[in-house]
Amino acid sequence: MIEEFAELIRSEFMGKSGAAFHSGRLAFSRSRDLYVLGLNPGGDPESHKHLTVEANKKKAFGSERSDWSAYLDES
Repeated sequence: MIEEFAELIRSEFMGKSGAAFHSGRLAFSRSRDLYVLGLNPGGDPESHKHLTVEANKKKAFGSERSDWSAYLDES
């Protein structure tokens, strides 16, 4: 299912600062509640330029554990 959500991300957002996924592949492996945030729900995009939507997508798809969670594993 995560692949289907990733395909919905418009290409013009890929190079912008931000994140599309805050959980790894395991969170999308079965039916669960989905929480959707809007564009830049908090924070200064200038201070987060190192994290783009594209980099976040790659992280969620494979460079992290399948049970990775930004809320549990990152500060």
